[in-house]
Amino acid sequence: SIWNGLRRDGVSGVVRISATVDENGNVTPTAVAKSTRTEFEQPALAAVAQWKFKPAKKAGQAVAVAIVLPVRFTAGAQ
Repeated sequence: SIWNGLRRDGVSGVVRISATVDENGNVTPTAVAKSTRTEFEQPALAAVAQWKFKPAKKAGQAVAVAIVLPVRFTAGAQ
């Protein structure tokens, strides 16, 4: 994969993903808010789309909330 090649070459980066966590804890519409390398954007979007969260609550009820998630790609990490 491209990421494995970049990691082997010592390239790191961060992608900030804007997303909404819905009332069930699922990540819905995602978009890249900021990125240090475009090569990391699609892998970051794909990873975040699979994540599950504990939903936020307001007055005891689960609610959707907008968040920004940093996804770090670190050279040398497994």
